[in-house]
Amino acid sequence: MSRLLLANEERDEALLRARRLQQDIDELIQQVHDADSGQDVHQFGSVLVERLRLARQRRNDITAQEMKAVMEERDRSVIKVSLVYAVHRVYYQNLQSAGFITHNSSGFIYHSLWEDRGGERETSRNEKR
Repeated sequence: MSRLLLANEERDEALLRARRLQQDIDELIQQVHDADSGQDVHQFGSVLVERLRLARQRRNDITAQEMKAVMEERDRSVIKVSLVYAVHRVYYQNLQSAGFITHNSSGFIYHSLWEDRGGERETSRNEKR
């Protein structure tokens, strides 16, 4: 849930920045339009171009940060899956070495404990309730 709240906050901040940038650009365009001399046009035009360049750079930085976060999450997931697979492999190897299961060409065959004890089946804690 906290990730969703963080994403919503980031979205709201991005929208606010976009609105402010739009207002700044509109003001600069109006100043270029109202300029009395070529020097004023050049000055306001340079500021406008710089604001657009900074906005583009900020967008690229945000995209890079998001990609980095996605790749880190992917890497953590790959590690987690690898660990789960390793635990399962060791678990089944232990069951096999203890004689609880055997392996043939079609897969694992489970041996029930109660058959090995002459038909007497132990009652588990869950079945007693």
